[in-house]
This record gives sequence, structure tokens and C-alpha cells, in this order.
Amino acid sequence: MDDNQSLRVSQALDKLAKTILEQKDSSSYNEKLRRLEELINTILQINSNGSKMDTAKLDSLLRDDDIEIIEKNHQQYALIPVIPPRSAAASKHKKRNKIRCSYCNETGHTRANCEKRFQPRQ
Repeated sequence: MDDNQSLRVSQALDKLAKTILEQKDSSSYNEKLRRLEELINTILQINSNGSKMDTAKLDSLLRDDDIEIIEKNHQQYALIPVIPPRSAAASKHKKRNKIRCSYCNETGHTRANCEKRFQPRQ
């Protein structure tokens, strides 16, 4: 295969990849629009009928597997997972209270800040 053919093959693959990505984006967008339309229709049916709504159906539409509903004091709350803060293990600094003084062997300070070192000996 010469360079011209490999360039055309590369361009064709690039176009194919872009087309696939566009279709994937549009399908997820269309799915979100469909869910939104379904929710709006459910809410409009509740208002027009004046009847009680099907809470189980609405819950299944609104809630994915990662949202949990709990009830406390006759009130419902939605628990939504959040990204946990970074752990303290990522910190490279030692905590001051765990540093041991090499002069008096007490914890909480270093030799440079040791009070016993600066006191006159008796």
C-alpha cells in the first residue's frame, strides 16, 4: 500500500469514528428528551385527572440506581452520592503532634523549638 492509499484509509476511519460518536451523542440526547417528555406527561395527567398519582411509576422514572430515597419523621429525603474528599494520606506533611523532639524526646515539637534546650541548666 502506498502513502496515498494509507492516507485515504486513515481519513475514512476518522470520518467513521466521528460519525459513530455523533450518533452516540444524539442517541443519549434523544433518550434524555424521551424521559423528560414522559415525566412531563405524567405530571400533566396528574393535574388533568385530579386523581392521585402513581408514585411507584414516578419514582422509577425519576430515580436511577444511585439515588436512594429514605423517610424520616414522615418526610422523604433523596440521598445522592457525592465524590468523597481527598484523603489525608495524599498530604506529604507530617502532623506536628506526632513529631518527636531529638533533645528531650517529647512529642509535639522539634529540637529547634524545644523549650528545655533554651532553659539554663541548674
